[in-house]
Amino acid sequence: MYHGRVYSCKQKETIMLDDQTILHQRGAEAALRHIATLWKQTTLPTEVASQLSHISVQHDIHNVVIIATDSDVVLACVAQQLVQPHMTVPVLCCEAAAMPAFVDAHSLVIIVEAGTSSDHVKNMVSYAAQHSAPAVLLTHDATVELAAAYPAATIVPVAKREGKVEPLCILSTLSALLTAYQLLDDLVEAIADGAAYATNVAQQWGATVPTTHNLAKQLARQAAGKTAVFCGSGALAPVAQWWQWCWQERAHNVAFATTLAEAEQAGAHGWLSHPVDKPFALFDLVGENDAATQQRLAALDRRLSGRRPHAKSVLLAGKTELEQVLHGIILAEFASCYLGVLNGVRQGKGDKS
Repeated sequence: MYHGRVYSCKQKETIMLDDQTILHQRGAEAALRHIATLWKQTTLPTEVASQLSHISVQHDIHNVVIIATDSDVVLACVAQQLVQPHMTVPVLCCEAAAMPAFVDAHSLVIIVEAGTSSDHVKNMVSYAAQHSAPAVLLTHDATVELAAAYPAATIVPVAKREGKVEPLCILSTLSALLTAYQLLDDLVEAIADGAAYATNVAQQWGATVPTTHNLAKQLARQAAGKTAVFCGSGALAPVAQWWQWCWQERAHNVAFATTLAEAEQAGAHGWLSHPVDKPFALFDLVGENDAATQQRLAALDRRLSGRRPHAKSVLLAGKTELEQVLHGIILAEFASCYLGVLNGVRQGKGDKS
């Protein structure tokens, strides 16, 4: 019942997502505006470059290790996929657990401090120092006291949002760091340009754009009340992980991420072996011009027809892989915000309204 009329569940969801009062009350309007603003930082390349101007290369680097937690490790994996084709040394991203045993004087260790305990950071910096590996600490709190606590590490400040490192900032900073250590041609400008492209596309997903013309609202509505499974391939594989994180963190919704190779093998066996006993929403993330992957996904959907729900293809626009990746990352933030509204989550607060 809504204003004296009876609507179906899906109709009520559409009404909620198009009701500006509800979006305002649940913090979605402000959250979406904030997201768009953070992704459209035209001065970021200059700011990042100035922060890294003090770095002097004194090591012969053979490998790079990026250590992070939570969403930051997902963003680090996104960065890895973007930069690895342009690098001559391997990059490993890992959760903040044990330092990889191969770390030595020819390793560059990058630690994202957000979400990592101070004792753990201290242990990792000490381990790097003991093995003569240069260590870089990305932190939102670059105080004099912190620099004194880690004299062997290079301190690089990064901004935070809602307790997390800003996605655009961490992608730009990681790219700039690898450039500063002469391991990568500069991609920071390209990242900023790609983000500007994606935020321009994001205008189509704004709070005032009705569901009938708003992909982010449509995806949220399709996912409401269901367990989501996101599938990505190649550079979009970590983007699928980012969607999973956004679904869980911003919308308080159960979600999983998989790669296309996994979905074609073990994942397919799972769907074929067990009947669907609860509702799922499947989303395939694919570049709009990647015909080969689209064909593989379509073939998988036909193969599993009747054994799992039909997968929704989310075509990510952009002339370059970088633009498509950033398109996918920002779309996830918008769609999960709208799903949070449907799930009763007050955006920016992390609690039920």
